[in-house]
Amino acid sequence: MTPNEPSQTAASLERPRPPPQVAARQAPVIDIGLAVDDRSLLTDAQRLHLLDNPWVAPEGFQWPFTIRMDHGKPRRKHLGPQHFTGKYSCFRYSIIKQGVFCAPCALFAADSVGGVKLDRLVKSPLQKYSHLTGENAYLTMHLKNAFHEDCAWKARAFAQTMRSKTGDVAQQLNSVAAEQRERNRRGLERIIKAITFHGRLGIPLRGHRDCGNLSVPDVNGDIDYTQGNLRATLQLMVSCNDEALKQHLTTTGRNATYISPASQNQLIDAIATVIRHRVVADVKSARYFSLMADETTDFSRQEQLTICVRYVRDYAVFERFLCFELAPDLTGSGLAAQLQLRVSDVVGLDKNDLVGQAYDGAAAMSGQHNGVQKHIVLQRLTCTARRMP
Repeated sequence: MTPNEPSQTAASLERPRPPPQVAARQAPVIDIGLAVDDRSLLTDAQRLHLLDNPWVAPEGFQWPFTIRMDHGKPRRKHLGPQHFTGKYSCFRYSIIKQGVFCAPCALFAADSVGGVKLDRLVKSPLQKYSHLTGENAYLTMHLKNAFHEDCAWKARAFAQTMRSKTGDVAQQLNSVAAEQRERNRRGLERIIKAITFHGRLGIPLRGHRDCGNLSVPDVNGDIDYTQGNLRATLQLMVSCNDEALKQHLTTTGRNATYISPASQNQLIDAIATVIRHRVVADVKSARYFSLMADETTDFSRQEQLTICVRYVRDYAVFERFLCFELAPDLTGSGLAAQLQLRVSDVVGLDKNDLVGQAYDGAAAMSGQHNGVQKHIVLQRLTCTARRMP
């Protein structure tokens, strides 16, 4: 969230220099620094005053500056009135803290976002003034953060409620939070649809390079096909005027876009869980089922068991993939125990409703005396005998 300093041909040294102390009589009545230590110290009227009134330097105020060395010469970079007007009108200077804060974020932001603790401009003052505006500058980058947009929505709802004297402030803030969640949900739905689209067609999601920021094209804009299939599909959706996805990709923080490789794997696992639950519910409605399994070695040379189910429902035969399961023990008894553990304890199917088995001809699977099928039959007969009076 903190932009890097601009590159220079000469070494630079930054030394934040605080402004001289201003007489207490010149300090504004309401200081944004009060909200940083304890928001309860401010009344609703004071919060509204901070939001409605841009910060104006008191009489005799000396604007602070930062000294930085450029080509061996000291240069002063001043904070000025231009940093509190226009699109930067949400920022306030705190004489108590001797630095700049964002008023909506200081008043309404949480302590952390996505596990990252908020600091500069929210919980601590900005006191470096060398690169405030322009591309990748402190103030400009802060305005692009998703949590700032959320706080700005809360601030507008709070101000509207206070001015109209109608409604409840907490209710208005809750409605703003609900709207933010709905926007996030719409963006995530688009990403999930893109992942399921690739899965149904058997298309891999990722390519050689698919990390970092995703460039968002304009309507009918160019698509970057070098970043993998999923990212190219998302760019195609945006270029076809999908405003919900475009808003999600352009306004959400970098740690909440859900398009990183780790997020893709988590979404795939979530989709697999939903599909598995539907298959299990379908099998339970049919009640009786058969197991189909086979053992093989994956690309990482780990032995795994492929488990499928076969059942009849509404006079139609269905065969459904259930899951992959690691197989550390390749004996008949070991595979049988792993198979029953997965089917009954993890997936939730009743092994007493198992009426058939289907394996290949390997001795470990179909062996007459010590194969998987023999151990499952014996286990099922044992359970049936225990249930008999």
